[in-house]
Amino acid sequence: MSTLDVLTKHGLIGIVKQGRLQQTNGSVEIKNDNFSTAFQNYHKQMLENAKTVLNKQNVCQGDFTSETLAIKEADIPRAKEIIRKFKSEFTRLFETEEGDQVYQLQLQFFSLTQDLY
Repeated sequence: MSTLDVLTKHGLIGIVKQGRLQQTNGSVEIKNDNFSTAFQNYHKQMLENAKTVLNKQNVCQGDFTSETLAIKEADIPRAKEIIRKFKSEFTRLFETEEGDQVYQLQLQFFSLTQDLY
C-alpha cells in the first residue's frame, strides 16, 4: 500500500479541484505512545520516502539533521513533550492553504542503548 493510499484510507488527504491533493484533518498525534499497525506502517513508509529523497533531491530543498545525546531516563517524558510542542508550533507558523509545496517533517526520538537488532 502506498503512502497516498494510507493517507487517503485514514481520511488525512482528499482529492479536490483539478485532481489536487489536500490535507483534510490536520495533524495526527498519538499521545499515549500506543501505535497501531497502520500508524507503524505509515511511519515506515515516510522513512522510506526520506531515504529516497536523500538520493534524489537537492540538499537545499530540505533539511536533514540528527543529534545523538546522553539523557537521563527521568527526562524522557519532558523531552517528548518539548518535541511535540515544537512540531505544533512549526506547523502553526508555516502551514498554509495557499502553499505550493508539500513537505514532510519527521522527528524521531529513540533509544540507541537498547539492542536494535
